[in-house]
Amino acid sequence: MAEIIQWSTGFTDKGLALTNEEFVRTLYVGSTWTKIRLGIHFSPRTQAVSMAGVQFILGLCSGKTNPYNAGSTTNFVGVTWAGFGAVSGNLNSYFGPPYFVYSNGNSILKRVGSTTTMLGLNSSAIIYMCLTEANQRGMLFLDITKGSPNYTFSTFYSTFSAKSTSEFWAAFTTDSVPPPGCSTGINAQSAAFDESAGALDTFDLYWNQSVMPLDVWYMGANRLIV
Repeated sequence: MAEIIQWSTGFTDKGLALTNEEFVRTLYVGSTWTKIRLGIHFSPRTQAVSMAGVQFILGLCSGKTNPYNAGSTTNFVGVTWAGFGAVSGNLNSYFGPPYFVYSNGNSILKRVGSTTTMLGLNSSAIIYMCLTEANQRGMLFLDITKGSPNYTFSTFYSTFSAKSTSEFWAAFTTDSVPPPGCSTGINAQSAAFDESAGALDTFDLYWNQSVMPLDVWYMGANRLIV
């Protein structure tokens, strides 16, 4: 079960700790959006050893009952930050300052039922992940624009330097591309997708590691101007 945490040094606000868990929350706009930005302000907990088979997935699902990691998913589309053309990837540990690197880039995927499909939208951009214990945090964003028959996707990320709460909100609430303080991964790439299996109305974040918690300090969905 996810925990509510509060770090005692550096950043002292409360956050959500995920340990091999999934967080879902119904969007305030339901499925009545045309373009939306998903964002998280996050950090892995410790400087652990490098890990393989990491799934770090952010996106939208249909309802809260059968999200991405359910045995049979109603409908999901999002980004895996750990893989280039694959669902999972490697998380490599570095020092000075301490941080993790997803060496596999990021890719867009969908899931319906028990079938996960990569949509062929990939970026080799390296994702740097700050550490809670180093009082650092990173920012990750996913923009989705509805279309017919194609949806358009963009991803944005910060480097391993510390990012404050004010920086996150400035990036999250703007329509700027890329958001302030972020680099671009997947750049307005399109692929066929539809919501016939279920309307996308729920924020969905999944982290599959039990050894190291993922601390999430802020998260949200912001409907953007088209």
